[in-house]
Amino acid sequence: MKGLIMDYPLTLTHFFERTRKVFHRKTLATRVPGVGLQRYTYADYADRVCRLSAALARLGLKKGDRVGTFAWNSHRHLEVYFAAPLMGMVLHTVNIRLSPQDVTLISQGDNSEARLRTRNFNRHHDRDGTAGSLSRSQMLQI
Repeated sequence: MKGLIMDYPLTLTHFFERTRKVFHRKTLATRVPGVGLQRYTYADYADRVCRLSAALARLGLKKGDRVGTFAWNSHRHLEVYFAAPLMGMVLHTVNIRLSPQDVTLISQGDNSEARLRTRNFNRHHDRDGTAGSLSRSQMLQI
């Protein structure tokens, strides 16, 4: 079996560090609703993930805390998708395609210490009162 088993665990930290070291010059791109195509390198991505982790720590979030996200599938959501778990937090992604009532019901029971949302989340759910009913935790814009 020697050579067939990996010498290291498949962890998010390993994926992140490998991406930072091996693919630092490669470009990633996402299309953001209302903004268009966003491009940046994996080195820039890794830097932003580390800065977001530091910002979350400055807000008092720590290992074991729950963080909910309200975001479209974009570069900003990808950054949170790595930043929170790399710090040992539990990431709870909310399906924003559900009705505002369902999002509210799910979010009120998730016990998140913080919720992160993208700027364009306001246009889609605030008009229905969803964000206003989620006041039990910090709502932060990413």
